[in-house]
Amino acid sequence: MQTGADLSRIYILSAFLVIASILLNTSICSAQTVTTSEMLTLKKAIEAALKNHPTIEAQSGQVAAGEAKLGQARGSYYPQINLSGGYATIWPVSRETAVTTTSSGLPPGNYIPTGSTHRAYEQYAAIGSLSQLLFDFGKTGAQVTVQKMSAEAARHDLAGAKEQVIFDVKQAYYNLLGARRAADVATKSVEQLKKQVERAQVLYEEGAKPRFDVTKAEVDLSNAEVNQAKAGYGVKVATATLNNAMGLPYGSSFTIEDDLSSETTGLSFEEALQIAFAHRPDLLSLQNRKEAALQSVKAAQRAHLPTINGTATLTCVGTEFPMDHGWTAGVAMVLPLFTGFVTSYRVAEANAGLRVATANEKSLRQTIVLELEQGFLALNEATTRIKSTGVALKQAAENAEFAIERYGAGLGIAIEVTDALTAYVNAELAYIGALYDRKIAQARIDKAMGSGLSNQRYSQSL
Repeated sequence: MQTGADLSRIYILSAFLVIASILLNTSICSAQTVTTSEMLTLKKAIEAALKNHPTIEAQSGQVAAGEAKLGQARGSYYPQINLSGGYATIWPVSRETAVTTTSSGLPPGNYIPTGSTHRAYEQYAAIGSLSQLLFDFGKTGAQVTVQKMSAEAARHDLAGAKEQVIFDVKQAYYNLLGARRAADVATKSVEQLKKQVERAQVLYEEGAKPRFDVTKAEVDLSNAEVNQAKAGYGVKVATATLNNAMGLPYGSSFTIEDDLSSETTGLSFEEALQIAFAHRPDLLSLQNRKEAALQSVKAAQRAHLPTINGTATLTCVGTEFPMDHGWTAGVAMVLPLFTGFVTSYRVAEANAGLRVATANEKSLRQTIVLELEQGFLALNEATTRIKSTGVALKQAAENAEFAIERYGAGLGIAIEVTDALTAYVNAELAYIGALYDRKIAQARIDKAMGSGLSNQRYSQSL
């Protein structure tokens, strides 16, 4: 039998679990921007991806790390202040014997006071030091510039990650639309073939057509149902891909808005190329890294030069309070004469890094040209294909209708109906593919330019 105390514990635990569940559900809902009750537009899909995708979160961390490293480099400009203290109990060995107390944190060279050679005594020390960089021939400035360029490169990498996420969302969005349209075509094909089975059965029963027509129609229907199942699977895969592109959890479902608007940038290849060279985030990132590599070379070369610091030290030492104290102030210069060729190797490493950065920039420029060429070629090809497949679709629809009418009138044969319906389905799928291929080609051009034009376009058109 449970006591009152046990019941109280159960009530408290239950209340805690309810509150935790509410908080957990609230946090999960706040992380998502897409719900099953609303229409998912491309704009909303992009917004959800920019908010939820872990790639962007990770790259944001890289930006924060770069800014922190820049702050560390700038810290060398400020005074360096240190405070140390020590305590030691000293057991003398002999009268007037020097005691080294470096390990205890006390300044060396202290002497035991006169008295018993076996009497222990306590000693205290406090040391405050200040050092200020006065001049180092630009070595610190070069390091600050290196970290500044690296931080700027990280920000461009973040912009590039967003561009990639946006493109992935667009591609997944249009693939899902295409998959759903293909599934609709497969469903319509099944319905048409069911009617053909019924027509063949009626004509067979009337003695106008052989049993073969019924069997063939049933086989064609079975094949169409297989294609329908495959199309349904394709929709599920495309939905999962879009969820992944948006950074949403497994199993999210939504109603998607079909978008077949045919707006384009209206730019020539040369204009798009100039925009890409000026705004492409990964290219800007490489340019920053190239500048960082150049500054690294300068910093490595200046390592041979001296560093001049201003110093000041306050020392308090004694066996009782108040302790004796004294201070020093001055200027110190450090000139590296020989470092085991380390400086020379650092210069060589920095020069090699500069060559790598220069080559990477050149390679990326070539890649940008190729991506834009492929994007424009794909856009033109898809536009041409839309026109030709549109005509073919209209003709296939007329042929299918004519073949069905001929068969119903007893003038045609079953193979004519099958061929006509198959041609109609293929023409419709080809037309749908061309429509969405054009949208994806335009998305590729937008990404290749890296100018953020895609976001502006959708914010204006939607």
